[in-house]
Amino acid sequence: MRISLTQVAKHAGVSIATASRVLNKSGSMTEQTRLKVLASANELGYVPDRRFRAMGQARQHKAIRTNSIGLLLPDTHESEFLSRPYYARMFWTLQQVATEHDQHLTLSTIDTRKPDFVPTLITDSRVDGVILTRYSDPIFLARLREMLPVVIINEFTEVPGIPSLLPDNYQTILRAFEYLRELGHKKICYYDIHDFPNRHHLARAEAFMQIAREFNAGLSQTQILKMRIHSLEKTCHDQLVTWQNSHQMPTAILCASDEYALAFLSAAEKLGIRVPKDLSVIGVDDQQQCQYTRPRLTSIRQPLEAMSRTAVNLLLEQIEEPTELKPVPKQLFDIQLIHRDSCGPPPAGS
Repeated sequence: MRISLTQVAKHAGVSIATASRVLNKSGSMTEQTRLKVLASANELGYVPDRRFRAMGQARQHKAIRTNSIGLLLPDTHESEFLSRPYYARMFWTLQQVATEHDQHLTLSTIDTRKPDFVPTLITDSRVDGVILTRYSDPIFLARLREMLPVVIINEFTEVPGIPSLLPDNYQTILRAFEYLRELGHKKICYYDIHDFPNRHHLARAEAFMQIAREFNAGLSQTQILKMRIHSLEKTCHDQLVTWQNSHQMPTAILCASDEYALAFLSAAEKLGIRVPKDLSVIGVDDQQQCQYTRPRLTSIRQPLEAMSRTAVNLLLEQIEEPTELKPVPKQLFDIQLIHRDSCGPPPAGS
């Protein structure tokens, strides 16, 4: 059985990124760390997969470019990527920016069930570099980076040589929370449903709890369901009924995404709850339909265009001028609160 980079890192008591730097002779580290990792690799019998390094070296000496870049996503999220407006906008924006640079954008998937799987568009040298989203396995990324330039968007990695581009989730929640507090709200609820893993939603929930403590907002709460039992609208409908029956109705709901916020708007209308007179609602993502609902949904616009443009530019820079594999700080992108009609002052007496 092949010894993995993860096993070497664990045995040496260092991070995977550090082990990768030592074994690839890139970046800086102390002599003590270098010797410790090499000793662990020798003791465990670690042998690097030469396929990846050989392919990477071949690319560096390749004179002709394909003028194509790849967009990789895990196969477990393929249907989600293609059906959710946020990721559809991401693909469209990346494609638009790539076209501006006379580049073709090719979509492919990662078989997460096979750790050594490499998409054919890479093994067949059909792209000069790749952008990844929703996947940050460090072993796969380290191997991939040995082969060609890589940029990761909407995720974070410590693998050397891979820039990470992320929306600022803390600022996302802070901007919305401050706005609701300025309107006079004290009973603010952050609402999410974990029916699929999403680290951004988790980061926003953590940010909400931290900000609520900083504002000393004792009446604020988080409501996070592990999964939806019914349709999204029925789930939100039942939540509103539960709040009504227990006399714990918040005056404002900050939803993890526009999908939840739109479902609350629909459910509230059927229950006779007036938005924004009785309840204020904010979403995240600023999907196109936000401006067509009644009332129009206030939402937080994600920096998709800025992240996509930066991702393509960074990737093309790496393709043209290969650099040493050093740790790259993550880049956080600012968000924008789009004011519409779904927020107002809390009801009198609340």
